[in-house]
Amino acid sequence: MPARFTTTILSCSAAMLLMMTLPAHALGDGLTPMGAEQAGNEDGTIPPWTGGLEQQPLENRQAGYQNPFADDEPRFFITADNQDEYRAHLTPGQMAMLHRHPETFRMPVYPTRRSASYPQGVYEAVARNARTAQLEGTDRLSGAATGPAFPVPENGAQAIWNHKTGYGTSGVRLYPTMIVVDRFGRHSLRRTRMDILPNYGRLDREPDELDNILSMYIQEVLPPYRAAGLMIMGHTAIDPEQGASNHWSSTARKGIVSSVPRDLFAYDRSDAMSNNQLTADQTGGFSGPLDKYEWELVGKREIFIPYNAYALEDKKLEPGDLVGPAHLNPAHLRYELHRVWVVDATLREGKKHRYSRRTFYLDEDSWNIALVDVYDDDGYIMQLQEAHLFNAYDVPLVTTTVSTIYPLEGSNRYLALNVDNNEPTVQFNLDLETSDMTPAALRRRATE
Repeated sequence: MPARFTTTILSCSAAMLLMMTLPAHALGDGLTPMGAEQAGNEDGTIPPWTGGLEQQPLENRQAGYQNPFADDEPRFFITADNQDEYRAHLTPGQMAMLHRHPETFRMPVYPTRRSASYPQGVYEAVARNARTAQLEGTDRLSGAATGPAFPVPENGAQAIWNHKTGYGTSGVRLYPTMIVVDRFGRHSLRRTRMDILPNYGRLDREPDELDNILSMYIQEVLPPYRAAGLMIMGHTAIDPEQGASNHWSSTARKGIVSSVPRDLFAYDRSDAMSNNQLTADQTGGFSGPLDKYEWELVGKREIFIPYNAYALEDKKLEPGDLVGPAHLNPAHLRYELHRVWVVDATLREGKKHRYSRRTFYLDEDSWNIALVDVYDDDGYIMQLQEAHLFNAYDVPLVTTTVSTIYPLEGSNRYLALNVDNNEPTVQFNLDLETSDMTPAALRRRATE
């Protein structure tokens, strides 16, 4: 393990001290400040949570995040030939993926590292949310701010809201490249720059200060894609019935700001840059209103999920090193056994969506969606979504590096999202304010 990471995992006694500093809350004994089970599993393949990674400076932004577990070796590899041995810890989508690509796809399984950690202020906010958060229907959230709203969820909608209401610092700047891989295995890049103001997910926010805004963002398309210069600004509503999300667009140098129809960024409308492979509500695992589905909290399972994916952040990688003809290069992947919350979403009667059912698998330590199994109208599994998670230890918080959408029927074209190996490292704690996310601000940026 690299020298500067030798003390990044808190000792058990330090973790106990951390828990003791928290105010009285409704999480109960034996749970972490985020609502996960603190203990490991019975056979020891999932260790106890002892505080996660300590905050460490990002010493070289050009070099990006370094792997604190670089000395780990895979325990074993799951392939199409041996998947039955591990089926208790695989999702239907993962098994379908192994079956679809028996010669090339495999899952390297590493020791489980419960590296999730957050600032003390987030833990305090989650404790408050446990006492005060309410969800009426599927989308009317109140009484929560800063971190997961329902650390001890009572239903599937609350669990998904935990994913939507994660901590985001004061602002984020990232350069998320979308790689579109066609049916012949050729890849093309769609580069963008994105500034996000996580209105809900800031330490300085109180529940009554949110004005029904979950987050705001400005995303600019970068060369060489043909839409380079296009900017989109979005204000995402918490409750669409109290005020719908709004979007605006502008083109570089013209300074003309136009309102964009709301339905272009909702539900199963497709992203044009993704060649119709990404729906609006698949962004980030899931986004937007929940009202089209019934949400069942199935319970917990122990699943091999993409975790501590620092190898995918390696700035020495080129797109050709990362993407293969039908899936990411397994040489750069890491899977670990973690407890996940399972949420099954089925389309409500009378509602329409291209996906009739989706099963979500949420990491218990961070509430990030790690996997999604996606089904078509006939009940056949048609897609596997993966989010490769890692701890941005300079904050610290758990976030997604590369995410993928793999087809499980039809052609082998797929998407790799949030690729930033050849781009500046994501910057957290950016000083953003609501005044930076207005039509006037968008106009200024377009003419700079």
